[in-house]
Amino acid sequence: MTGDRFVDEGPGRGACRLVPPVWRRLLAATVWTAVVANTVAVAHGQATWQIELADGQTIAADSWSLQNDKIRVFVAAEQREWEVSFVQRVTNSNLEIGQFTAPWQIGLRDGGVLQCRDFSGLDRTLRFQLACGCPAELPRSEVRFLRRINEQGQPLAASEWEARLAGDLPEGDLIAVQRAAVLRWVEGYVGAIQDDAVELTIADKTAPIPLDRIEGLIFESKPLVTKVSPQVTVEFGDGGLLQLAQLTCDAENLLAVTLRGSTMSLPLHHIKAVDWGTHRRQWLSDLTPSTLDWQPLLASVATVPALRRFNLPRLDRSIDGSPLALEIRRREHLQEIGQIENFSRGVAMPGGSRIAFPLNGEFRKLTGILGVAPVPVRSQVRLLISGDGRELFNHVFDPRVEPWAIPVNIDVGGVNRLLFVVDYHDGSSVGDLIHFGQAELWK
Repeated sequence: MTGDRFVDEGPGRGACRLVPPVWRRLLAATVWTAVVANTVAVAHGQATWQIELADGQTIAADSWSLQNDKIRVFVAAEQREWEVSFVQRVTNSNLEIGQFTAPWQIGLRDGGVLQCRDFSGLDRTLRFQLACGCPAELPRSEVRFLRRINEQGQPLAASEWEARLAGDLPEGDLIAVQRAAVLRWVEGYVGAIQDDAVELTIADKTAPIPLDRIEGLIFESKPLVTKVSPQVTVEFGDGGLLQLAQLTCDAENLLAVTLRGSTMSLPLHHIKAVDWGTHRRQWLSDLTPSTLDWQPLLASVATVPALRRFNLPRLDRSIDGSPLALEIRRREHLQEIGQIENFSRGVAMPGGSRIAFPLNGEFRKLTGILGVAPVPVRSQVRLLISGDGRELFNHVFDPRVEPWAIPVNIDVGGVNRLLFVVDYHDGSSVGDLIHFGQAELWK
């Protein structure tokens, strides 16, 4: 940045003031807040932010700013800039989860969770204080529940809460009232929420329930109606999460736009991380294959249907139902050894199999760990990966020479149909099983 800098004088000490150039060196190690146009930047005397990029780099930065879909990073006197699409995650390394705590938890219909102190509201709006003390509000239609939590972030009778939220609820709202450490659930319709009581209507009769008797509220179950998918997740110092459609900036806060279009102003000092990368990747096994086939090395036409059922590629498990296991190379005491590791996501592909996935040009790369399954007898196996008929990956796995799995990073930009073909490279069909662990697609 150039020109005079703004310096935050601390909470409650008035507006930011201009600092003459002669004093800049004396203030180099202090905490300062910069606000320029639509930009937010927070700097510290040491690297506070970890900027994770799409190419695998992690940049330790004194500050960062967000403006017009660009991330600007400041490291000492150096300034660097990337498109938001190239940044995976920004993390505040000085903020520990649990640093902020509050007695109430708000659960949102889109899966987001916040902690709050006080709350109130009429029929349409819920106003509350975040754990850090900053005010916020949301339409009540976006809120699924409110409940008291202990210092570990758990409610009274946690299993009962989960059962209520997962089960079929009656029409209307539920209030959980504690009696002798046991929850009693009262059905009705929640009206105004005051500082000390909640109005509940039952059969046309309305009465206030003292807040100190209430353990929580579950609002009427309604589907989340939205035409947008999450683009970014904000993680808070209290462990809370918000999935957002958009993140922009105003003066000293990040301005969050929820999936239903509501806005919230979020203080930077309460934010642990801003994560775009989670919403840019997808498990390959979450896609529905457009082709799924297997042909034996040697078999009569009559036996193929029976064998085919047991040898088709499988998603998220091996062909016998066991976990996707691979032998991973580790270095210990200057020696390389193999260690078996199981993966919960991926694809198992025996020799003779073909499996294709529709990508529709939405992804730019495919990553994961590829190798021959660690069975007692392993054969040479060739794996060919192509996109729209163009070869993307062609490798012969020979466990006798190198038994370890290999990491892959394959460019699939613009690919509409991704095809995997496994052949019987050495003329044997024994132990010719490819496991593709942690297979992820990235946008």
